[in-house]
Amino acid sequence: MSCGPLHGIRVADMTQMLAGPVATQMLGDLGAEVIKVEPHGGERARGGATDPPRWLFLGRNRNKRGIVVDLKRPEGLDVMHRLASQSDVFVHNQRPAAVQRLGLGYDDLKQINDRLVYASASGYGDRGELSDLPGQDMQLQAFSGLAGINGYPDDPRPSPPAGAAVVDSTTGILIALGVMAALYDREKTGRGQEVKTSLLGGALLLQENSFGPYLATGKLPRKAGNGHPGSAPPYGIWRASDGKELGVSSGVGPEVWPNFCNAIGRPQLIDDPRFSTAENRLTNRDELFECVNEAMAARPRDEWIRVIRKAGIWAAPVSTYDELTASTQLDDNDLLVDNNYPAAGDFKSLNTPISLGNSKTVVRHRPPGLGEHTREVLTELGYATAEIDSMYRKNVVA
Repeated sequence: MSCGPLHGIRVADMTQMLAGPVATQMLGDLGAEVIKVEPHGGERARGGATDPPRWLFLGRNRNKRGIVVDLKRPEGLDVMHRLASQSDVFVHNQRPAAVQRLGLGYDDLKQINDRLVYASASGYGDRGELSDLPGQDMQLQAFSGLAGINGYPDDPRPSPPAGAAVVDSTTGILIALGVMAALYDREKTGRGQEVKTSLLGGALLLQENSFGPYLATGKLPRKAGNGHPGSAPPYGIWRASDGKELGVSSGVGPEVWPNFCNAIGRPQLIDDPRFSTAENRLTNRDELFECVNEAMAARPRDEWIRVIRKAGIWAAPVSTYDELTASTQLDDNDLLVDNNYPAAGDFKSLNTPISLGNSKTVVRHRPPGLGEHTREVLTELGYATAEIDSMYRKNVVA
């Protein structure tokens, strides 16, 4: 079993918070050697020096070694340049202008390593009047329209964002995918290149089934409500008699509607003129929701799932996290990985969900302590012991 397809690839990681660390952890899980570069005090996801370890940091920084470098000092910038000169990939998710001011833009680093794959993720894109605004998951859920299509029509409450950092995570996957494509291209050309994406791009990618029809028709979608504005019941989330919920995604074929009506004990809905065709069900979806909600209150969730699946219709529980982890499905598919951190002990975290026949993701490095590997990495970069000691004394590194 190999150490992964990216064994031998070195990644200089200047990312923080979520989107960038998602990308570099995926590369590390696939075998790359990742060197995480942090400022004094650590990246924002760590919290203050006296805080307990932040789970956001621990969940996205395994398979990395960590160093602390003051990049505003000439000696610190020299460390970064030397690391970039000996790396295959450089990744950051800082604001474009901030990286340029540090002298760590693509044009700067390609002068010292023309094989370098330089990857970055901005908030709103690296061009245009918003290019230097800070990017953050909820900000881009708002700006991209993703938050605006959530919620119920005519609900006076604000549009709710997604309950998870879906934009950050999607953008991290895009960074990793771009890096992999650029590394493959380098095998053919011998040259590195710049890879760019943005939180805005990641947010729009999540909305193809809503934004695509708008671009084609010019018609604004209504709020998604229970399900999707282009789908009518049985598609939706339903609450059962025990207060638990299930999701029904209809299935395929003309028999779905009558089968569903019979399964929930409402055969009279099959030929009801308000609901007898797919078009009518969509036009009268609010009335249909009321009918189905009333029917679903008759049985507990797990019983409904058995009945609806038996009718050939797709159904799944709306799981709480404790229900999901109590099932064997995550462990059976290697979706969780055992981890460790001195201040936190043993814990599980989400694995990179990619399965390769010739290798398996393993935890080679737990999340690094702040500056844990600084001396080790500087030695590997060719600094003499006296030089390293001098940088420690001057607080250039830690």
